[in-house]
Amino acid sequence: MKNKTVLRGFLLISLILSLLLSCSPVSNDDIAAPDFTVDEESIHGVRASWNERGITASFPAVDEARSYGYTFDADTDPIAGKVEFHPRSGRYTMLIPLPEREKTEYDITIWASSAPVPSAVADPGWQRVRSNLAVRYSEVEINSIEPHGYVVERGEDCAEIAVIDEPKPGEMSYKVLFTDGEEQEFRSVSSFTLEGIGRSRQEIQLFHSYGDDVYGELPETIVIERYTAPAVLSLNLSGDNLSVSGIPSGYRSVEIMNTETRAVLASAAVSGSSYTFTPSSFEGFDSGVFCAVATGPEGMVVSPSIPYTVPLEDMIVSHEVMRQHYKVTIRVPENIDTSMFYGEITNEPTAGFHARFNDEKELELIISGLSSDTSYRGGKITVGDEEIIIPQFTTDDFTGTYAYRCPEKNPDRIYMDAFIVDIRFAKDENPGSQSKYYFYASPEDPANTEKRSDMRISPLIDGEVAIGTEIQYEGNTPYQRTYQWNNGKWNTSTAVVNYWKVVSYTAAADSYSAVNSSNATMSGLPAVSADTTSSYTLTEDEDGNASLIFFNKITSTGMAAVGNTFIRKNIAPEPELKALFGSDDKYAFILEMEATI
Repeated sequence: MKNKTVLRGFLLISLILSLLLSCSPVSNDDIAAPDFTVDEESIHGVRASWNERGITASFPAVDEARSYGYTFDADTDPIAGKVEFHPRSGRYTMLIPLPEREKTEYDITIWASSAPVPSAVADPGWQRVRSNLAVRYSEVEINSIEPHGYVVERGEDCAEIAVIDEPKPGEMSYKVLFTDGEEQEFRSVSSFTLEGIGRSRQEIQLFHSYGDDVYGELPETIVIERYTAPAVLSLNLSGDNLSVSGIPSGYRSVEIMNTETRAVLASAAVSGSSYTFTPSSFEGFDSGVFCAVATGPEGMVVSPSIPYTVPLEDMIVSHEVMRQHYKVTIRVPENIDTSMFYGEITNEPTAGFHARFNDEKELELIISGLSSDTSYRGGKITVGDEEIIIPQFTTDDFTGTYAYRCPEKNPDRIYMDAFIVDIRFAKDENPGSQSKYYFYASPEDPANTEKRSDMRISPLIDGEVAIGTEIQYEGNTPYQRTYQWNNGKWNTSTAVVNYWKVVSYTAAADSYSAVNSSNATMSGLPAVSADTTSSYTLTEDEDGNASLIFFNKITSTGMAAVGNTFIRKNIAPEPELKALFGSDDKYAFILEMEATI
């Protein structure tokens, strides 16, 4: 069942205030509302009063209007107003402040909108509903003014009376005369309550005066109808169902309404005294405070409000397993307190957790610090007393093609034009390997002129020879040929390498680091040694975008300053590289994933 946007909306009112207020017929020409309609029957029952606080209007609801405003001059923008709903009577009231007495007469225009909060949106879609609501200030004789009043609400032993006749705000007083001769007086109010009048029908006469004991000669007779106990409508929560009971006889429709936004979440035709709304009735239903509203021949009957919280599992939009993250997306109000949330993975105690809102205003609960291609026993996300259970899962892997491409052409060969790497599973080539991934020079790399796919650039050795073993530069073993290609790729000097060795090699979950030492001779000078630190770090952002951070720098004492002059560098390091490597960021490159393997 599709949602209705409001519960009958807010009344589009029409009043004329002269020395006192009166209503005039509504013309269809005065109504221009493409998103909603108003008929004359809906406008019946408008009541208003005014005092030093302003004009207080009381009215029933009108379909589809969700907010309203007013202007004192035709050329000004509407001012958004505020309404108060009275469940007992099923009516709304709004307060329009009186204009300053800069002139003797103002023509107020009432506006309405189908937008829920017109003051908070760029185009609220205001529609002019009724103009010529006149407020006039003048001096008059008290005896020439007829008081106007009406019953706002009838209680078991009381009645609230509103008055509409105050040309001098704050100075009016009223006298009520009962048929048995009893008198009561009230001063400077827009409404007053008569206590102790019983449940039977009453007639009173209303007089008014200006600050003395001389009351007007044109009293109004007001009929206070017999008290009728209001129907008792109840809304109850049972599991996920909302059950309405106490629907009066003859009432044929009932709705569930959000008491804050006035939005109707579900409605149904009824034939009995109760009705139950199931979760399938609430399309897009969110947590909130709700009431039930029954509509029938006597108007509306409103139940007390109750809070309803959608079960957390029903709010889940998606579970997403990535390489280093696990993400759960749920539908929640944007102002939710994210400090209420906590997430954990059973066999990864160091995993991090935080929440953020996406562009669709959905809350993403993200567990980070996971390792790629790893099985986890699951976990949970806790929200207050509820839990989202995370089942057993295996993270994705980083296999694929990654590329760094220089952002601009540069003839200086010290800078790297491009570096393209293929990442594949180590065990596919070497079942006994302790590494998770092997890094290969991609056939697409510009320096790979032979388009070879077997040049493993990290680790250079993986059990072929022992760590620390000196390896001659010349030779045709796979690791010798790869070292030769690597040297040609990165070394811009004329030095001749005699031999090299892997000093150390460390493999973590998704990062790899090695220190290689080489012995080289240049231009007949004595041979020198240089150590080079290289690292490969696989990383993934919270949206699942994978990248490879490569770092390559000479670290030997004495030779470092000279040697690094001949290493190819990053012409335009990324800001995140500065955060990771500081001033050494020029020796680092970010290779973005371009394809999967």
